[in-house]
Amino acid sequence: MLKSPKMLLAAIAVLGAIGFSACEKLKTEGPVSGFEYDTNSQINYSNIKNHDISGYRGGSGCGEILVFDDMETFKHALSELERQVEEYDDAFVAYYSGLNEEELFEKEQEINYSEYKPMTDFENYLDFHSSNADYLIAEAQYLDGDMNEEDDPELLFIGDEEERSLLNACNEVMVNDTIYKLTEDGYFVISDGDFRKLNELNEFGDDLPENVSFIGGDNSSSMRMEECKTKYFDSDRKFNDSRTRRIRWYLKKGNNFFGSYLTAKTKNFKKRSNGRFKKYRTLTKVNVSGVTYESCDGPADVAPEEDTKKKKRRSVKQKIKVEEDSYIKSGSINGYHYGANGIEHHSTLIW
Repeated sequence: MLKSPKMLLAAIAVLGAIGFSACEKLKTEGPVSGFEYDTNSQINYSNIKNHDISGYRGGSGCGEILVFDDMETFKHALSELERQVEEYDDAFVAYYSGLNEEELFEKEQEINYSEYKPMTDFENYLDFHSSNADYLIAEAQYLDGDMNEEDDPELLFIGDEEERSLLNACNEVMVNDTIYKLTEDGYFVISDGDFRKLNELNEFGDDLPENVSFIGGDNSSSMRMEECKTKYFDSDRKFNDSRTRRIRWYLKKGNNFFGSYLTAKTKNFKKRSNGRFKKYRTLTKVNVSGVTYESCDGPADVAPEEDTKKKKRRSVKQKIKVEEDSYIKSGSINGYHYGANGIEHHSTLIW
């Protein structure tokens, strides 16, 4: 289940102190030794700016934010990153199609292959330290450690990888003259673009600052919000009989300012000779389906059905767009997950 905002902020505070170096130009090529591929990015960088907001933060944490000229630019950048990540990894598998699973795993270690490269290229081009940059640090620490369930960065960070690449380390972004701050329960909207109000959000009570609203509130104790929610998330692990392989499954209904989505994900891990689990590439399947509701009392609306997604990957995600601000009820969203060593799992969002 989701971690508390205090845990999330603590993780960000530690990771945010770690810097990174930026490239001088946008590149989507792979490592020098072996695989190289250009995804031909169609992102309009002239409509995106990296804005310094350190002066509004007292000199600590989240000192920059991406500013998109309009919502169309933001949504296009998001869809482009999703396309590029898919295309880049498909090209990698095709390039090394003659290798079996173990050989491919060793090749990835040899050339330090990262499926996230299109996203890090995007961030480097803008000289921007994103939430996803912190996520990659946390993921590396998680994989090098005991992989305790509570340390899984997918449970500590907000959004999917591509979404996190557009957010700063405090999960904030500006579109036109409006600032959005995502939380695990919903998102804040600062309609007047006043960066000074970002600090006030951490200590708000019943009264929000002027020109600030909050969309979500699924932790409300009201009976209605217990009956239906605009967003919800669940995840767990499943092992094979010998406990040398495992999958991590995720199932989510998201609701953000850029749209509402149903998402299912399957991640694969195998135990190495040192006893540690590592991500590895194998045949992976995922599917998400169910019904949503226009309102808590409204009729059911069947989510668009898509074929089960099959890829030879470390992680496979299926994401389906549904009506904005739509609701779900306990048991109305289902996922299917298949991965490492033929492990299968059927998931359902239940509360």
